[in-house]
Amino acid sequence: MRFCILLIFCSVLYAETLIPYDFKAGEMTKQCEELIAQAKKKLDDVVAIKKEERTFANTVAAIENTLVDLDVKSTPAQFVAYVSTNKELRGESSKCEQMLSAFSVETSLRKDLYDAFNEYVANNKEEIAKLSAVDARLLEVMQTEYRKSGFTLSKEDRDKLKEMQKKLSSLETQFSKNLVENKEVLKLTEAELTGTPESFRSRLKKDEEGKFIVTSKYPDYAAVMRYADDANVRKRMLYLYYNRAGDKNSKLLQDAIALRHQIAELLGYKTWADYRTDGRMAKNSENVRTFLEGLQGKLAKINEQDLLNLFMVKKQYDPKAEKLDLWDVGYCSTKLKREKYKIDDELVRQYFPAHRVIEGTFHIYSKLLGVNFEEVKGADVWHESVKLFKVIDAKTKEVVSYFYADLYPREGKYGHAAAFTLRPGRMMDGEYVKPISAIVANMEPPTKDKPSLLSHGNVETFFHEFGHIMHQTLTKVAYASLSGTSVSRDFVEAPSQMLENWVWNNEMLAIISGHYQDESKKLPEDLKQKLLKIKHYNSGINYTRQVFFATIDFKLHTSGKDVDVNALYHKLFKGIVGLDSAEGTKWLAGFGHLMGGYDAGYYGYMWSEVYAQDMFTKFAKNGILDSNTGMRYRQIILERGNLQDPQQLIEEFLERKSNNKAFLEKLGLK
Repeated sequence: MRFCILLIFCSVLYAETLIPYDFKAGEMTKQCEELIAQAKKKLDDVVAIKKEERTFANTVAAIENTLVDLDVKSTPAQFVAYVSTNKELRGESSKCEQMLSAFSVETSLRKDLYDAFNEYVANNKEEIAKLSAVDARLLEVMQTEYRKSGFTLSKEDRDKLKEMQKKLSSLETQFSKNLVENKEVLKLTEAELTGTPESFRSRLKKDEEGKFIVTSKYPDYAAVMRYADDANVRKRMLYLYYNRAGDKNSKLLQDAIALRHQIAELLGYKTWADYRTDGRMAKNSENVRTFLEGLQGKLAKINEQDLLNLFMVKKQYDPKAEKLDLWDVGYCSTKLKREKYKIDDELVRQYFPAHRVIEGTFHIYSKLLGVNFEEVKGADVWHESVKLFKVIDAKTKEVVSYFYADLYPREGKYGHAAAFTLRPGRMMDGEYVKPISAIVANMEPPTKDKPSLLSHGNVETFFHEFGHIMHQTLTKVAYASLSGTSVSRDFVEAPSQMLENWVWNNEMLAIISGHYQDESKKLPEDLKQKLLKIKHYNSGINYTRQVFFATIDFKLHTSGKDVDVNALYHKLFKGIVGLDSAEGTKWLAGFGHLMGGYDAGYYGYMWSEVYAQDMFTKFAKNGILDSNTGMRYRQIILERGNLQDPQQLIEEFLERKSNNKAFLEKLGLK
């Protein structure tokens, strides 16, 4: 019925928790099998309860707690796939994840468990009327999940649904594994890397011929696309990156789209998008379509102008150029920033050493949210570069949660930036279990001569992901499936998106900056003002690409089971983005969101930003470091998780109805 990958990866946290992560081959699958058997037994016990003896505690809460216990106890084995350097263990971890996913599907379709739940609902009206707010919300959420699970189907159709869902889960797991295991590289000479920063080249390994080995990891891709003078090298880099696991993952995605459509039809929905949006803020696929088409129309003119500006840059160094190619966009954007705004990204990076940004971020969040951060020295962690921190309430001095910071790339590690719930907050035996999370990123690693230096974009990403950490770790909701970021998919990004505004504030830039050679030297005022001027730089291009990502996701999940995924991608790209799509690429094979929980949900990034910018108006009015506004934000938005409908929480915080004015102003579309 629910399977949230609660990626717990704990070590010794005083006497509170001791969870191993140093698995040996064979241990993970054995452990997962045992945990699944234990969970099944507990659920069987729930089913066996007599009708007249059913209560909220022994039925509804028992189902919730059994599934959460399974997640929490099994996820050390699952997390190995995301952070381990051992390929064999990552493979076994993925196998364990598939076993747990299969059990989740089976559980979600257990008719006897559904009957037990309904038996409680039908025969306990008096108790239900007296439930606390959190108990009533859990009951409501579980009823919605059951409603979408197909229990009105015949046994034959339920069995069919079960097999399709198991197959879908397996496809999604394999898709992610293929991306992690991708090892394709470019081998380039120093001449071919002309224009790229020395700091980038100095960290690259070389082959036996002395050529630089450029991986398909995002930091390498971004450096080449922004700085390499040779257009052919940029083109080769783009094709390498856009074709990661191309053939394998294209087939997996194709099969997943077909399965999703068949599942949706079996459950009585017209499309997978209708199924996924049922119960979310958007309510249905028609509202999503209207939202995306409206935004695309509003962005069209500024996207066209942004592309023209970049094309004129290209004409300066290539007078015979007839068009702007996809592999020119990052390079020309960097040149235009330097020429028009006099922004040198490499100079900016010198003022954002990673440790200074982290310390500054802690300071800002402390002021806003009434918490302090303290590193746990000597903590037992899964890699020497990982650090553990505890979050302490500034008023009560109590430890409220923990989080790990795993910030630098290594072989086999998850390749992007994300915030993982490692252990959810929840009530157990009369005490609140302290949440544990991990911020996992791939910042440019330090070298022997320099610390890790971040671009301003990297700073914004860190601020965003750390916002998720706060959402996960400051929760106070009693049930795990309602706590932290266990909220509607089209709202979950809003709290973090709102906090991105802080890195575009003059005062905040002073707090988080400091030259790596002398941190007392803050980002110079002239450079700071130049940086602030580019807040809306290329907003037409950037948001139009987001509209495209959301639209291709939406179209894939509303076009039937026989849609050709790569053909649809290339068909839509030019019409929305305004550039040729680089024929022969299979970009969707690397679009992890489609197989990682954001299927028919990518629209949520922009949908939630509407609310993010509206919430920020409170801080813009009261002061960006106003602690009273910050505490209201913590108590209403962060602590309550999914205790209430997101719309209610937003409007309680705003003290008015929400609107899209601030979002459109950010885009220059007043």
